Amino acid sequence: MPSIEGFHIQNYKVLKKLTIAKLWNTKGKNTKPLTPLTAVIGKNGVGKSTLFDAFGFLHDCLIFGVDEACYRSQRGGFQKIISPASKLDAAQTLNRSQRNKIHMDTEKYR
Repeated sequence: MPSIEGFHIQNYKVLKKLTIAKLWNTKGKNTKPLTPLTAVIGKNGVGKSTLFDAFGFLHDCLIFGVDEACYRSQRGGFQKIISPASKLDAAQTLNRSQRNKIHMDTEKYR
């Protein structure tokens, strides 16, 4: 069964830059993959719920497409999910037509 060994999130809501566990491009580094049971612990307001919403967002992107995923689960649209701490300008921000071009074949994951 496939498993998630690690992940990287950048500029998603309050998460400016977060890498947890092993990534595919971290060969040679002493980073261990996630275990089957991983606990997320932290103070209030540090982004624990946002971390799990990032997984929900990825799920919604695969099922409904990026544009609709931005508005599902009370996310409020693309501009609301970009980290306010990021220094993205309009040229770096995906516009609606670019987001609609992102497509993944979800059938092989069902």
